Amino acid sequence: MKHLFVSYDLSLQLKEKGFDEPCFGRWEYFDIVNRLGVKLEQTNTSSQDAFSWQICSAPLYQQVTDWFEINHNLEIIPMHRDVDATIQGWTFMLIDFKNKINYTFQKEFDWLNGGIGKGNGMVYSTKYEAFNSAINEALKLI
Repeated sequence: MKHLFVSYDLSLQLKEKGFDEPCFGRWEYFDIVNRLGVKLEQTNTSSQDAFSWQICSAPLYQQVTDWFEINHNLEIIPMHRDVDATIQGWTFMLIDFKNKINYTFQKEFDWLNGGIGKGNGMVYSTKYEAFNSAINEALKLI
């Protein structure tokens, strides 16, 4: 289920931009096993217990897209793309309702390497990669 939550880095950026919605999880550093993970527990504030300390809330992707739409008039739409019969991937559209601008983001396809390129591929390999890039771009607009 960890893949349903926005990454720790994006969660911190969202927090800096004012995201403070109730969440089903939080990013937490677990002292016992010395690693960062998602703890499922509804929260949007800091808390502390004997075994761990909270770093920040861990929102679901859907919560973040709703927050952008409701609070900033930005809609994030992930889109599945078929490059050809053998290669498929994801891209996204970002709609700025306030300024009436549609942004479509695609990476160029790396034909020489026969696959999805780093920064030069036409599509993202997963929906969540596309979501992460869309959230990064939306954060630049607020």
